[in-house]
Amino acid sequence: MASKTRIRKPIFISLLLVAALALWAFWPLDSDSFLIPQDKNAVDRKEAFLNEPVRDSAFRKPNIIVLVADDLGKTDLPIYGNTVVEAPHITALSREGALFNQAYVTAPICSPSRAGLLTGRY
Repeated sequence: MASKTRIRKPIFISLLLVAALALWAFWPLDSDSFLIPQDKNAVDRKEAFLNEPVRDSAFRKPNIIVLVADDLGKTDLPIYGNTVVEAPHITALSREGALFNQAYVTAPICSPSRAGLLTGRY
């Protein structure tokens, strides 16, 4: 009888420790104490800056949209000769906008290539 209680007691203690650890690990997910307070002055300054009209037309931002698609090769699109895949919206965008015939990437996989595009670094 004593041996059975000795076996069950360590298992119970282990389960109790795992439950306590899980409770401790996941408790902050529902806690409001980890919310980041907004700086009202910074928000007001940002809104004032964004609402300010552009004074000189030389400083207007260009109207450019960059589409980034992961794992999409040049030969995967019908605008570059693929006859199997249909992409009517991309084809329409290429007719109305710019179509690039040569391009270079910073890496052959998506994560560093995207980081290179966002930072402008190789």
